[in-house]
Amino acid sequence: MEINNIRQQIDETDNEIINLLIKRKNLVIEIAKIKKTKGLLVLDKEREAKLIHRVTHRSKELDSDFIASLFELIMENSKKVQEKWK
Repeated sequence: MEINNIRQQIDETDNEIINLLIKRKNLVIEIAKIKKTKGLLVLDKEREAKLIHRVTHRSKELDSDFIASLFELIMENSKKVQEKWK
């Protein structure tokens, strides 16, 4: 396989990741709306801990520290999105 073909596949995969992050953000907005109506806090440390545990143990093909850091960034962004809807 040619390097340019592989790079094209990487670009397509990156686009899929972006689309999934957009989908996740839209779901986070829905959660924020529910939390607002129920008077719930944005921060849910128990949920965050469970999520990190789940994603770091899901794939043995990826470095668990990398996955934990990545999802910590994703959760930080999610909290910022939720704060805007508060």
